[in-house]
Amino acid sequence: YSTFLGTVDVDGGNGIAVDSAGNAYVTGWTWASGSSTFPTTLGAFDTTHNGHDDVFVTKLNPTGSALIYGTFLGGSWIENGLDIAVDGSGSAYVTGYTASSDFPTTAGAFDGTHNGDKDLFVAKLNLEGYPVPIVLASFVAAGGQDCIILDWVTASEINCHMWEIYRCERADGEYVRVGNLTGRGSTEKEQTYRWVDRGVIVGVPYFYKLRQVDFEGSSTWSSVVSATASSAMPKTYVLRQNYPNPFNANTEIRYQIPEDGHVVLIIFNTLGQEVRTLVDVEQESGGYSVLWDGRDDLGHVVSSGLYFCRLKVGEFSKTIKMVLAK
Repeated sequence: YSTFLGTVDVDGGNGIAVDSAGNAYVTGWTWASGSSTFPTTLGAFDTTHNGHDDVFVTKLNPTGSALIYGTFLGGSWIENGLDIAVDGSGSAYVTGYTASSDFPTTAGAFDGTHNGDKDLFVAKLNLEGYPVPIVLASFVAAGGQDCIILDWVTASEINCHMWEIYRCERADGEYVRVGNLTGRGSTEKEQTYRWVDRGVIVGVPYFYKLRQVDFEGSSTWSSVVSATASSAMPKTYVLRQNYPNPFNANTEIRYQIPEDGHVVLIIFNTLGQEVRTLVDVEQESGGYSVLWDGRDDLGHVVSSGLYFCRLKVGEFSKTIKMVLAK
């Protein structure tokens, strides 16, 4: 493969190493003027340029099609990464020089004080970084006409290679892979996905979950959603009572919309404060099912008590009461 790696100004690569899996580790320097555009990854050691020339350390996947890890390394003045090596665990060892008195060092290191002019530096980096997980903002299933539509939105992604779609006719049954979509790599921007299952029987409920696979082969699973295909589209807006209710772990919320529109489904507490936004996307007409796991938008488990779920589509609005009992 052959790829560019850099900014709108001046960058230089000085050292490269390759691990047993074919991942490439590169180091060099990047100039201050355009360095804010040098590619870094979410959760990396340092994603902000520090001034003048900074060292960069980058890890590319075996095909050169995605950035697995990218970080700056430097202080407020001049640095240059001259060479890099990698061990069997994927840690990178970088050497070069620095003219910065605030170059990052670690507690207990051999020498934590800059000695004057340009010093040699040696740094060991864990290029798995401090990864932020894929943030799955929403995942819903809608029963369409002779099909089921899956929509999901991510708030951010790290190293996302593939989404695999699994289906079952029982929530606790054996799931079978029925499709996949290519992920968007690493991005801080919201990403939307849609997959349509046309291999379903009208009137039969189906359950779905997603498996997100990264470029290293690691994976995570989503929660389960369900929907039923119909032979005719709904004629009215409906927000059904959640089930079970009361609930102590998860509860399912079903609704239907007769026409395309922007759908917002939000959980509120008794003070009127927003607790969790379950849906905030454009959706086609159809029936939908969403699970709430009793957590707020930050992933924290909420306390027992009364909650309200409000569906709003255009001028239509309806609210139901739900009881979380632990």
